[in-house]
Amino acid sequence: MFRLVIAAVVAGAFCLACGEDVSGPGERPGSYWPAQDKTFWRGEGRWRDLSGKRAGGPIALETVVAGTNYDAQGRPVKIWRASETDGDYYVRVAGDEIWANWTETDPKAAYYLWLKLPPADGQYWEDDKYRVSVKGPFELSVPFGDFGDVYRARYDYVEEPGHYEVWWYAPGVGCVKYEHYFPGEKHELVDLVDFRPGG
Repeated sequence: MFRLVIAAVVAGAFCLACGEDVSGPGERPGSYWPAQDKTFWRGEGRWRDLSGKRAGGPIALETVVAGTNYDAQGRPVKIWRASETDGDYYVRVAGDEIWANWTETDPKAAYYLWLKLPPADGQYWEDDKYRVSVKGPFELSVPFGDFGDVYRARYDYVEEPGHYEVWWYAPGVGCVKYEHYFPGEKHELVDLVDFRPGG
């Protein structure tokens, strides 16, 4: 969902799980990762400068599920288009797993395991890019609304201590809050302000 200032997920090599249904759990009520075409999110927030060199500025991001492409094995993946770069990001629902490729330009590049569905307290996995830990459920309020059964997934960059992202996932909507922490540089904090399901 949102690439929300998504300085996320870059390459490495993984084999994706089998299955051809790219909508998968994203089609069902209560999904933590909606995947229907034309699903739309808008997030707004601010970034906070930690270096003292710049003033914090506003963030406004729009993301839409823009269609379908194919991975290196010819399997369908969803295209996610993020407004701040006009880049394309590729997400594949494979059974109960979400695999993501945020390289912006190459649908055939390698993917990382991004989320297990449904999220659950205590989930953990690690690869050469991220250490991912999931906590919840929580209650959370953002400008778009109040949510229960929210899960917090933290993505620590393995080779960059102190650099991590936090994504808050709510059922039926996906990511409702996003945080990105660059050590000693800046924090980016974005809340969901608008959501329109696709179909």
